[in-house]
Amino acid sequence: MPDSVLAIDHVSHSFGGLKAVDDCSFTVERGTITALIGPNGAGKTTLVNLVSGAIACRKGSIVFDGHAISGRPSYQIAQRRLIRSFQISRELGSLTVLETTSAARAFSTLSSVPRSVAKRRGSTSPRRWECSKPSACMRSATSTRRT
Repeated sequence: MPDSVLAIDHVSHSFGGLKAVDDCSFTVERGTITALIGPNGAGKTTLVNLVSGAIACRKGSIVFDGHAISGRPSYQIAQRRLIRSFQISRELGSLTVLETTSAARAFSTLSSVPRSVAKRRGSTSPRRWECSKPSACMRSATSTRRT
């Protein structure tokens, strides 16, 4: 029997009257490379948002590594080491390579983000902070200097 790392079962999501994802089901087997392809407007981003917890899954089920993650918030899904990344090409265009990598490092732990611009999620560990004001977090991350 194959070992599924991700199982999507009858997942649907609508925005008002628009069905963005309609009864989607598939599995991703451990050790495979799998692509989600389709034309613009096909629901790919919505499905990724459902899997990562950016949008709560209310219809269907999502199981990651044997654990039901349907409807869980993104920080709980991230604790299982499933995260979503964003492509941001223009926002970092004026930063140097050092500033860009510093921002990436800061966002990976958010340890340098001040509490005034972060939202606490159940622990004092820096890895449990989520940025509630991305522009302020970016300024904080890029201005951090290590001596």
